[in-house]
Amino acid sequence: MARPIDEAFPDNNLVTTAARGAAGRLAHETLARGSRLIVVAGGNGVANEVADALLSTGLTAAELPELALIPVGVGVDLARGLGIPRDANSVMARLADPGATRLIDAGRVTYVGDGGGSADRYFLNCVSAGISAGIAASVNSARRVSFVPGQALFFMKSVQAVLSHRFSRMTVSVDGAVVTDEETALVAVANGRFLGGGMAIAPDAEMDDGLFDVVVIRGASKLYMLDNMNKIYSGAHRNMPEVTITKGREVRIAPTETTGFEIDGETPGHAPLQIDMLRGALRVRA
Repeated sequence: MARPIDEAFPDNNLVTTAARGAAGRLAHETLARGSRLIVVAGGNGVANEVADALLSTGLTAAELPELALIPVGVGVDLARGLGIPRDANSVMARLADPGATRLIDAGRVTYVGDGGGSADRYFLNCVSAGISAGIAASVNSARRVSFVPGQALFFMKSVQAVLSHRFSRMTVSVDGAVVTDEETALVAVANGRFLGGGMAIAPDAEMDDGLFDVVVIRGASKLYMLDNMNKIYSGAHRNMPEVTITKGREVRIAPTETTGFEIDGETPGHAPLQIDMLRGALRVRA
């Protein structure tokens, strides 16, 4: 991928990340140099690190560099939701076109960090609590086999998680109104449409409408959930009686017991969660 980047952007400064957290530090360095475009080659986690670093500065979208994505990795749900293709030629053609820029929303989640104190993080795609946290952690810790596609890996880990997960009661409020207060398998606060390696969790979500799509999947029998899991990939789950989808700008998730969550595939802590919409927060080339 380095060669096409060099051809499209001769004056680029190409660097690689060596460990988790490095992408955020590189984004701060790039911002300090006055760069106007940051191209991220990676999956959801790397894109999240860069977006978090940029948005945590408090600068406006006009003041921040534009973000471009080259989808590489196990989970590329943000790129998928933006309609960014996987093949190199199509990606580079889009990256080289300044007219492909669009303004998208972002979110900020406040949560309980692993150390026990309050923390916050910015995101572009999705925050979810419940069974998805275990899936994300399991995928991140799995030894990757090159011939197993990312979507297949997520599906296998999802089946395992359904079999082992114990539902907890969650109170979910959207813009101050309680949406549910019962045993819940998953709550997804989605800016983008996809999570979990291609699951269309919020099939009607738009990344520039100023609203989250809040998807609540209430607890059901594990056999029933396994039998209907494929519906999430097509978006057909939205018609199931256990599923409620609501739109809003402020979301509060308060479980009755310690419950993990994931943010763009990373698992930095646990609920309760406060999630706020940031309208028109970042420019992306997509």
